[in-house]
Amino acid sequence: SIFTVNIDPTRRYVYFQIKGGKAFLEHIDESDPMPGQVSSFFTFHIYFRGQRFKSRPIPCACEPQIDEGFLLELHKDSSGKLNFDKL
Repeated sequence: SIFTVNIDPTRRYVYFQIKGGKAFLEHIDESDPMPGQVSSFFTFHIYFRGQRFKSRPIPCACEPQIDEGFLLELHKDSSGKLNFDKL
């Protein structure tokens, strides 16, 4: 998907993208939905250093078509190094 976002060129970002999935069998609902309907969905919730993101509802399937992206801002501590113990 194509999107436009305003970013501050003085800050650092990482773009986290989920393109697909495999082996999501335990999330598939075994009940019989109506033809053409999906009975189960799942959603990704991302929390990264105070930033919260949520994906769109994704129909459950063995190999779901996810195609979601999240722009995460990388914050620096006072020394200018990324502090991994606070991620």
